[in-house]
Amino acid sequence: MFCYYSSDAQYRLSVGRFLPENIDPTLCTHVIFAFFQPNGLDVQAVGARDLVDYSGGPGLYQRTVALKKKNPRLRVLLAIGGWVIGSKALPPDHSVCQYHTTIHQQRYSLSQHMVQRSHNMDGMDMDWEFPGVRGSTPDDRPLFTLLLKTLQEEFTREAIQTGREKLILTLATAAGSYYIDQGYETREIAKYPDYMLLMTYNYHGSWENKTGHPSAVWASYLDQGDRRELCMNWTTQYWLSQGAPREKLILGLATYGMTYTLVNPAINGLMAPAYGGGRGAQYTQEYGIMAFYEVCENLARHGWRSVWIEDQKVPYAYGGDQWVGYDNVDSITIKVQQIINRYDLGGAFVWSVEMDDFSNHCGYGPYPLLRAIKTTMDGGYVGQTVTTPRPLVPFIPFTATPPPFNLFTTRQPYIPRPSTYILNPTPQPQTPHYPANQPSMDTMSKPVMVFPSTDCKRLGQGIFADPTACGQFFYCVEALQGHFFQYTMRCPRLLKFDAVLLTVTLCAIHHVSLRTGARGQ
Repeated sequence: MFCYYSSDAQYRLSVGRFLPENIDPTLCTHVIFAFFQPNGLDVQAVGARDLVDYSGGPGLYQRTVALKKKNPRLRVLLAIGGWVIGSKALPPDHSVCQYHTTIHQQRYSLSQHMVQRSHNMDGMDMDWEFPGVRGSTPDDRPLFTLLLKTLQEEFTREAIQTGREKLILTLATAAGSYYIDQGYETREIAKYPDYMLLMTYNYHGSWENKTGHPSAVWASYLDQGDRRELCMNWTTQYWLSQGAPREKLILGLATYGMTYTLVNPAINGLMAPAYGGGRGAQYTQEYGIMAFYEVCENLARHGWRSVWIEDQKVPYAYGGDQWVGYDNVDSITIKVQQIINRYDLGGAFVWSVEMDDFSNHCGYGPYPLLRAIKTTMDGGYVGQTVTTPRPLVPFIPFTATPPPFNLFTTRQPYIPRPSTYILNPTPQPQTPHYPANQPSMDTMSKPVMVFPSTDCKRLGQGIFADPTACGQFFYCVEALQGHFFQYTMRCPRLLKFDAVLLTVTLCAIHHVSLRTGARGQ
């Protein structure tokens, strides 16, 4: 069981605030700290407290590594990349081509094993989203394969030479055919990582104008054409058809739901018309997503209704004009049975550990989803089960090509019992997650708080300080063919945006100039 941990959770409100000490190291075999970013032959932290705490004490990643004192068998990996970073941080010129020669590949690999050892990590998770797209060229596909090969060879050589346990190399992989086929040499790349972490979620989300479950086991009977590939079963069969060893495949399970704002609250089923993503929930404060502890609170205390989608074996819930597709103990159990156990895969991972109900907020015990996954993989079961599996139908791959760009539509990149409730909380900066596949134009939503920006075209993709407000920053996202959209985000109360660290920091530590956006002491 691999558990991603996002250090952004330190900024969440009330029961949503999460630190490394909240991780139960007995539920995960591997914890993946997200994210660091490439910096030449080195890597650098993204969050202000990742390396050193404001007090001068250990940073969040050292505190994550310290969990091995509670469970010596735990392994901690460092995730390099992520959706926000995309291809921008891979030098030079948005490319991994810095490592285009054998000697450069070897230098980088040697540097990486030194970086991992110096941080007392047990390996690295390559999370480039994605080669061949988003500023990366098709030439990067074979170079990325070569880079993984060289890394694995160096990690193996270093282990033999030193007698230490070999560093683990994992690869976070796309789930939809567009990003898979554009990004990877599918029949070659599976040879080199120890594990391939299939991001089998975000099949549907706020970039669409109709509701859909983000991580269904099977396609809906309503789905037609290439939309039928947007499910876990299709992704698993596709990677297996490309020759990926089943023991290397790790199924991705989401502890959050994707939300929508309904056009008409009375029309609230699958494929219901939607304006886009749902409003930020009470604790995570993120447009278009909702942690499991927020879903279960809405069901228990705020009159939301849950509906089971029988043919997809997943639930959704709605309340007023808000709609969320999510997972509960029943659907998580079925996913382990019908995908991991049935195909004899290598295991599961969750994005992310801090979005499960880690504090027993809803009264089902701490970490109900993680516990259900672990119990079912260990041979037990909880919740609903499927005794008669669906037949293994012949696999027919769909082909997908990027649709023509339309300025009037866009896609959103995606990518917790309190005694009192906080009124009018300040929105939390987004932690984007990618869409599993290139969305089709007929399902893309009208822009919601999004607008084309000439500044973004000048600056390129990335996160930038707002020169007019130190408590704000904006995120430039490349849609298609050089067109950009700008997402403006506000920092939580008492935090400001640091233009150097590209994160939010305490006002007492860093002051950001309203005029220039530069950091001062």
